[in-house]
Parts: sequence; C-alpha cells; structure tokens
Amino acid sequence: MKSLNNVDVRVTGHGKNALVLLHGFLFDKNVWGDFSKELAQQFTLVMFDMPGHGAAQPFSDGKGFEDFAYEVNQVMHELGFETFAVLGHSMGGYAALALAKVYPQSITALVLINSTSLADSEERKAQRLRTLSLIRNNTQRYYQSFIPTLFHIKDDGKIAHLISQAANHNVEGIVRAVEVMRDRKDYSEALNVTRIPILFYAGKFDGLINKEHYTMIAAALPHSKIVISEHSAHMSFIEEPEACAAAVKRFLELHLTH
Repeated sequence: MKSLNNVDVRVTGHGKNALVLLHGFLFDKNVWGDFSKELAQQFTLVMFDMPGHGAAQPFSDGKGFEDFAYEVNQVMHELGFETFAVLGHSMGGYAALALAKVYPQSITALVLINSTSLADSEERKAQRLRTLSLIRNNTQRYYQSFIPTLFHIKDDGKIAHLISQAANHNVEGIVRAVEVMRDRKDYSEALNVTRIPILFYAGKFDGLINKEHYTMIAAALPHSKIVISEHSAHMSFIEEPEACAAAVKRFLELHLTH
C-alpha cells in the first residue's frame, strides 16, 4: 500500500503496462480478489478507493468525477506512468470515463465492467433519490437488501462479506457518491472525439444495465467493443473472474501492442 498525493493506493503486479482499477459503489480497492490476481500476471495494477469509500475522503460540495480524475492522473505520474489503461466497475466506470475525457493523452485504453457511458435517465435519477432516502433511513438494511440483487450467482459467503465491508463506509460519503452519480454527464461524444479503445463487459442478468441499454451505447460509440456474458449480473468480475479477466486481457493485448 502506498500513499501518494494524499491518496492511498494499492499497487501489485510487475507488468510493463499499468492498469488502474476503480471499484464500484459500496466497495473499496480491496474488492478485486481473484480477478486482479489474473491481471497482475501481466500488468502493474494500481487500485484506488473511490471518493467516500474505503480510506478516501467524500466528494466535496461541487466536486465530481473529473476532480477525482485529476487526483488519479497525478498519482499515476508520481508512480512514473505517463500513460496507462483504466478499468472501472459500475461507478468506477464513470470515473474512468472522466479520466478519458480530461486526460486523453494519458489513457491508452478503457474498460468498463457493468457500467455505461450514458448519463442517468430521468427514471434513473428518480431511483437515485429513492436510494438516498433508503440510505438515510436505515443504512444497514439498504446494504442487506441492495447488494444481493447485484449477483446472479448467489454466493452467500461473498455477499455477506461485501455487506459487512460496506458497513465501514462513512454514510455521508456514500450519500455524496449517489448525488455525484445522479448529476454526471454523458461522456459518449467526448469518447468519439478521442477514439480511445473502449471495451464494455456486461452481464446478461444485470438488473441495473440491460441489453437494450448496450444497444444505445453501441449506437453512441460505434468504435467500442461490447461483450455480454451469459453467466453474470452486475458483479461480473466476482461471479466469473477468470472469464472476465481473459476478455480484458485479450482486449488490452490487442490495443497496447499497437
């Protein structure tokens, strides 16, 4: 574990190419498990806590994913990486997109797992408001009801562990994260300008981002690659770590060797 630019990061692997890992909502930089072990054989992995999660401070008022992208880019340069690939899961994907928009010269490739480049619809924004109410009313009950819905393969041990870990987060930090997700922008146009290679890895049983959603992404980002797994929901990297990592490695090998 290292602390750089007042940001705690976990660095593992010894590959020539660096890969930033940005976790999803309610998790932290230690969530990657077997998936990261697969990738560490080939890449230097730099894992961050998202704002309001783990050891990271919450989003300040008026700050969003692009402000966090500045911190990530600074830390990567301090580590000696002028360019790097970025992988984000769910909410971490939104931060990965912000990095690609603000620092296109730094980003060699982009991987979004169970995530989207599109902004929240009005319906989704309304759902975020309901989420805020649930978190404030009974945080632990929210974790216990929400986290199991992210899985297709119901591994009680893994789910119970994630619920237990989520209880360590600062509630106001989680609330701010929901607000920032609700207010984020659509990054599709910016990605079409930069033409950074981008992979979307999706789960067929994902209740948050369905197949029709990826049809819209394909139209918005025709140069992107979309892989839809038949075996997972919103936690693809945990439910099928080997298959998910293999798809990521194939994609990165193709684009990082050119």
